[in-house]
Amino acid sequence: MRFARQQSRSSSARPYGYVATYQTSQPVVNMPLTRRRGLSMGSKLVIAVFVVFSVGTYGVWNRHTTAHALAVKKEQAQILDARTERLSRLDGQIQAVIAAHPEVTMSVAVQEVDPSYASTLRQIGTTESFDAASTGKLITAATYLTYVDQGKLSLHQDIDGQTAELWLRNMIVNSDDDAWQELNDYLTHPILARYADNLGIRDYNVDDNELGAADIALVLQKLANGTLLSKSNSALLMSYLKLANYRDYIVPGVPAEDTVYHKVGIDDDTINDAAIITHGAQSIVLVIFSNGNGSYDWSGRAQTMQQITKLVTSAYFL
Repeated sequence: MRFARQQSRSSSARPYGYVATYQTSQPVVNMPLTRRRGLSMGSKLVIAVFVVFSVGTYGVWNRHTTAHALAVKKEQAQILDARTERLSRLDGQIQAVIAAHPEVTMSVAVQEVDPSYASTLRQIGTTESFDAASTGKLITAATYLTYVDQGKLSLHQDIDGQTAELWLRNMIVNSDDDAWQELNDYLTHPILARYADNLGIRDYNVDDNELGAADIALVLQKLANGTLLSKSNSALLMSYLKLANYRDYIVPGVPAEDTVYHKVGIDDDTINDAAIITHGAQSIVLVIFSNGNGSYDWSGRAQTMQQITKLVTSAYFL
């Protein structure tokens, strides 16, 4: 490069503030661009090794994931096969328990709620109608709450000085017969009979309060799967059943980690218990009706019901 002075003075006589500029012999724009060099052999080797490693790792991961999925699927199939085997023996096991107590006439109805499985009603023992006792209060509660859902009645309705909601709670939680009478008289027997018929219960004798175990199982199944009442009234009735008294029969036979919603009916030598039993995401309905035929061995009846309950829960729940 050559040096050019702005003024024609010697370098030894530069004034204060002298400015020098540099010029290239060629304009910058005409300078040749540096040629881009390709990847070195070392870089190419590193990339190749990385690609091979990544593909191999993905293959190992994919094989591991597939193997795990197959193992899980196989385990689930084995669990379901074991469940099917248990259920295939259940009817005979319950029948053996019933046969061991010939002095008592029993009817057991089991209905599955979970839609993932076939909802086939199991009925073991007699299929005849029984004195429903206080399990018949479920028909009254369902009838009244259905009219509430339809906007024809209210939970705040005054019935003989108390709200309908208070009568309902006392009827289910405390099994109060006066509350039952108040609600039945308010609804009337023809309305109760028509409701039961529309629900699919064909042999409900309102005057004598006669029902079969399968009839009550139908009511509880519809309640549990949300097709009986609205969401809010389903929750209300379920909350009453969770607190219901007379917990000496089905309830002690249910595993501690499970939840029971039930209604007991006792009249003379008749003891009935009807329950929704929930285990995680699974739910079943278990109804046990029993006529003592003059036998009043309450503790023996309780043990029998608990034995049946344990057979049912161990067969159905995974």
